[in-house]
Amino acid sequence: MADQNGHEFEDKWPGLNVRHLIMYTDDFIVFLDPELDVDWETSDEFDVESEKDRPTINAALNRAASLECIPNHHQDASVRLNFKRIVGEGLARAFTYDFENSNKIFDNAELYIRNRNVEIARYWQLMTSVIAGLSLILVATLIWTFRLYLIPVWGSTAFYLSLGALAGTAGATLSTIFRIGSAQITSEAEKKLHILEALSRVFGGGISGLIISLFVKLGIIIPLFKSSDQTCLAMVTAGLIAGASERWAPSLISQFEKGGSNIGKAKKL
Repeated sequence: MADQNGHEFEDKWPGLNVRHLIMYTDDFIVFLDPELDVDWETSDEFDVESEKDRPTINAALNRAASLECIPNHHQDASVRLNFKRIVGEGLARAFTYDFENSNKIFDNAELYIRNRNVEIARYWQLMTSVIAGLSLILVATLIWTFRLYLIPVWGSTAFYLSLGALAGTAGATLSTIFRIGSAQITSEAEKKLHILEALSRVFGGGISGLIISLFVKLGIIIPLFKSSDQTCLAMVTAGLIAGASERWAPSLISQFEKGGSNIGKAKKL
């Protein structure tokens, strides 16, 4: 076996554009080309000799091709190189008729790249949530700083509903941070979809915060504060909790709708 600098394989396999050599013999060569694609060549003698094992070798070739189709171009060059090297090693084992170990190596390659994809997907979602959340928290800080000027213009209710909505985005951001390690994230989705999902969670938290803050103001929930001086604080606090909870707002809305339906039925009776 020659290293990349020695190019000893060129005596047997000339004219190949090899970036990283995996394995070569007189019968075959497996390597990575400059685009980090797994490539190979086999001799005519090997093709004849391996005819009886052709279905199994073809299955290995199909598996290698399928693995290469797993999204990996967004990964660092070192991660891509490691992944493609593992795939190439699996293919080389198939060419030596070691099909059991070939399948094990292919399994390792798939597990490796899927784990790396999940890691980077979590990074995309976390960074998007944190950036969006911090930006909206900054907006909330500015609104609170200029409250003496904004409340006369907006009105007290609209002002604290806005703070409740922004508190909901903060709650959703906190929820994402706390749950990112255990979240079931797909490794197949594109970067823009992960970013969109993270943004939808943040803005969904804002909508939940707005709705729950309104319910507090109307006395639908926590009626104790309906006429209290602490209503405004309760609105913002409830908005924060609503944003952190993925189920609270939908369940309350559902209960509210059911209550309205029951009232309608009672009137008909």
